Amino acid sequence: MKWKEMKELEKEFIKTMRALGKERGYGHRDQRLFKREGEVFVCISYGFIAGMDTHNFDYNVYIKNYSYDNIFWKIMNMESNCNEPESLRAVGAFSAPKIMIAQEFWMITGNVEYYAEKIFKQAEERKCEFLRKNSVNDYVMQHDEIIYSSTLKVLAYIDMGMEEKAKELAAKELKAGKSGGFENEGRDFFDWVAKKPSVLHKCRVLYWKIRNRI
Repeated sequence: MKWKEMKELEKEFIKTMRALGKERGYGHRDQRLFKREGEVFVCISYGFIAGMDTHNFDYNVYIKNYSYDNIFWKIMNMESNCNEPESLRAVGAFSAPKIMIAQEFWMITGNVEYYAEKIFKQAEERKCEFLRKNSVNDYVMQHDEIIYSSTLKVLAYIDMGMEEKAKELAAKELKAGKSGGFENEGRDFFDWVAKKPSVLHKCRVLYWKIRNRI
């Protein structure tokens, strides 16, 4: 496949993903689709890998509790982000980590709508399968191998009303010289959690307001 043909295929694929995503209630930005479904936030990211004679792409499906971002931004002194467009929860550099629940690599040979439909079908299946087996909070607590595991555990503890547990974990990670992966105003995420006054009540009030559009 020639380079020009590959680029045209990419444009057509992105256009198709955006259109099909819109039909299904997804927003689209920077090759990421996202939407809130009840208490969870789902994100699909996809990208292209050009070869010599083939054109491949990969896609990933992520999930997190919608409340995680509100808690994260309150902790990091970025509460105004809660009023930003939903896309910030999917593409923002300073947003709560997500859990990857699916990853696939395919070769595009034409008929982009077929592949786009297949992505949405598989993403829905993986999401439903995940939520049948776990709540997001339970999964976070039971899996240490996920990226940003301790950061997610802190968010999950606060989400479940266990702020003291969150502070204990943050203090433990700080003592071990570990980073939460995010920094603001020269302070690491764990430092914000361990040393900041209670954020639990304010986070819950903020989430309630956003959920009920007050």
